Amino acid sequence: MDMNSFNKILHNQFMFKKIVIAFITKQFKNKSFLTGLDIAQKFDGSLTVVDCVYKKPSKFVFFETSDDKKSYAKTKEKILK
Repeated sequence: MDMNSFNKILHNQFMFKKIVIAFITKQFKNKSFLTGLDIAQKFDGSLTVVDCVYKKPSKFVFFETSDDKKSYAKTKEKILK
C-alpha cells in the first residue's frame, strides 16, 4: 500500500475537522503549531490555538497582596507583547 492510498483511507475513516493546540511551555510551540496546522490542512479542518498561562498562587488564600497584583500585572504585560 502506497502512502497516497493510506492517506485516503485515513482521511475517510478519521476525519480531523477540529484541531486544538495548547501551548503550555515555549519549548515545543513551533513544532506543536506546525504539526497541528499540517493536520488541519490535510483534513480540511479548523485550528484553534490555546496559550496556557500559569498564575502564581497568592501568598494568602482569601485575598491577593499588592505584591501579588504587581507580579500578575507584569506577567500579563509580558504575555500581551
